[in-house]
Amino acid sequence: MNSCLLLIDIQEAWRDKNSPFYIGDLNDFVSAVNKMIAWAREKKTPIVFSLHKFKPDGSDILPQEKGNMDDFIEGNPRAEFIRDIDRKAGDIVFVKNRFSVFSNKDFDNFLKKNKIEELIVGGLITNCCVRATIIDAYNLGYKTTIVKEICASDSKETDEFTFKDLKSLLFGIKIVGLKDI
Repeated sequence: MNSCLLLIDIQEAWRDKNSPFYIGDLNDFVSAVNKMIAWAREKKTPIVFSLHKFKPDGSDILPQEKGNMDDFIEGNPRAEFIRDIDRKAGDIVFVKNRFSVFSNKDFDNFLKKNKIEELIVGGLITNCCVRATIIDAYNLGYKTTIVKEICASDSKETDEFTFKDLKSLLFGIKIVGLKDI
């Protein structure tokens, strides 16, 4: 089965102490993501990143988000990748301006063109963009494996609740630890 590693919104805003989106120390998360990236490179599994970004003028921010999402406006350094992530030139990047990566129609087209049937998923924030993407993947018929250590939110309790909730709602979804990969 063709699969890809999908890493969602691994952006500086989440670890910058001056950002309203700061969720804490992400060193263990970054280390786990880089281990997963090394695994994918070794297995020749495509690595796909998403970035949550808005146009420089903010015209694509939802009305209810105006004034709250400035860290994700294109050109803001906090909207960029966490600099310690092991990205390479050949990695694929999809920019989105909504929670789910599937909001960028090019993402689903990429999956279909490359006959990807399974998404191995991690990213930030577990209970928001990761969750929204997983639900969309499920509804579109993709098999999904979530790797716990490469997901993070504001707390372990939030992560664990999200994993439990997704597992109870989405039949056949896999939730595994890094050691299981």
